[in-house]
Amino acid sequence: MQTYTRIFAATLLLFIVAVPFVLAQHPGGAVPGQMPMDRNHLPKAVVDTTPKPIAEIPIMDTTAGWFVVETRHRIFMNFLQTDTVYFGQPFSLGEEEKDTAYIYDFNPDFTITDSGRVLQRSDSLINPAAHVRVVADGRTQQESWAFNVGGAPHFRRNYFFAFRLVEFRAPDKYIKIQK
Repeated sequence: MQTYTRIFAATLLLFIVAVPFVLAQHPGGAVPGQMPMDRNHLPKAVVDTTPKPIAEIPIMDTTAGWFVVETRHRIFMNFLQTDTVYFGQPFSLGEEEKDTAYIYDFNPDFTITDSGRVLQRSDSLINPAAHVRVVADGRTQQESWAFNVGGAPHFRRNYFFAFRLVEFRAPDKYIKIQK
């Protein structure tokens, strides 16, 4: 028992001595090669939060591809909904008809700059993302990107829904990468 007590005491002492030294050497708590912990150093996404009228919903376009979208909820962790939709086709979120969503933009090679600006690097399907808009009571509640990567979906702290592209058929103008 004394051995465990000594190991615990040595570990605690190392932690008490090492942490202030590391924090003094690396302002903001960031270790070289990692993102800084200070939020002022992180890139900020440019988000237009102005409510948009529902009249801006695009017409459903079956030639612009189809998408299998997985929807999750930030608060209700067991919520999982999968929909197959066309570009611009509204789909209900949850059991109520209050919240609907639709895909209104597609980026075949998504990237974001340090200033938060979204860019399309190429026409190749390297990092595909679909822009999803959630509408309730005739107003835009949220706009999120649905990615086709393993770590998706990503939740923003002030949004309830997160989306992931499970599968998709992009329009023919995009170049498919053979793996």
